[in-house]
Amino acid sequence: MPRSLRVDPQYREDVKMSLIRSGYTTQRQLAEDIELALSTVNKFFNCKPIYNLNFIEICNRLDLNWDEIIDAQSQNLSVDNMEISSKLKPIAKDKARIRFTIEATIEDLDKPLLDELIKLIQERSLDASFTLKRIEEGSLMFTFEGSQEGSKRLQELFQNDQLKELLGLEISTVDSYLR
Repeated sequence: MPRSLRVDPQYREDVKMSLIRSGYTTQRQLAEDIELALSTVNKFFNCKPIYNLNFIEICNRLDLNWDEIIDAQSQNLSVDNMEISSKLKPIAKDKARIRFTIEATIEDLDKPLLDELIKLIQERSLDASFTLKRIEEGSLMFTFEGSQEGSKRLQELFQNDQLKELLGLEISTVDSYLR
């Protein structure tokens, strides 16, 4: 999976208009809302490459179809590798986020494993709306978003060591918080 995508310059104006249509008055407001650095959001609007999941998250928030606005070079690299985007949905105000810290490296992560992880989180939380919002490198922190009830179920599974067994991954911490 390519690590970065960028907006095709021919869609620059459409992307800028989507900011206003989505109810944001500034790029800073969007960055704060989706918890990304302003520099990342600014790169998106200036057709510079950003991490693929951040690209998809911004497109999702702005109601843009990411595979229509990526530049041709990015599109050639990503056509079959980005099905995760279809699972990303807009954030509702009554959502909760849960973060898993997994003892693995980014090289250990492949698309089938990521898809299986998302599917298991949705099944075990009893919440099909749970979505992957962010992957942070280092000790790999995965941030998922879904219902408060689903978040509580996942927290309980972690505390009972059942989540580790289900996922087949070493999970060092789980933090949940309201959105």
